[in-house]
Amino acid sequence: MGRSGPHLSTLTHAGLNARAGYRVPRAEEVMELIGRAVALLGADGFVGTTLEDRSVAAVTAAHPGVRTLLSLGRDGKDIGRRRLPATRLSELLPMRRVRACGAHGVAAHRHLARATVLREAARNRLFTMVWTVNEDRALRTFLGDPRVDVLITDRPRRALELRGHTNARTRR
Repeated sequence: MGRSGPHLSTLTHAGLNARAGYRVPRAEEVMELIGRAVALLGADGFVGTTLEDRSVAAVTAAHPGVRTLLSLGRDGKDIGRRRLPATRLSELLPMRRVRACGAHGVAAHRHLARATVLREAARNRLFTMVWTVNEDRALRTFLGDPRVDVLITDRPRRALELRGHTNARTRR
């Protein structure tokens, strides 16, 4: 058992539920939920994101019409010290991972997006989501960036205000 607990592969489903404090859905149940969401919203109204390359590949294979995004910006707490540099490099330059898992795009933490990811995604014509952007300056920057398809924020009203100001300045 490491700092963060046992490896997931060593736990039973009941053990995982007990550690989480709630019932964790099984993979088949998640796929069924995705299928219901797609039926309700349409394939173009649903975007699936995950940090796990294998999960992106599984969703893409099971639901080919769903836009899948590889999330970039893992919390370093769940990565061993030895693996952290390689993980960060694979997030800064994600194209090999994106191609291998079949993702349609990336969902990048704002710091990674600024560093290299927006440039890499645009160069490869990928759908790009940036998360979680809350500061006004960063909101203005990303709202005005044509490479950003979706912006995730905890301040949607403020983002809409700023987007209105950005659009008004562009029209002048």
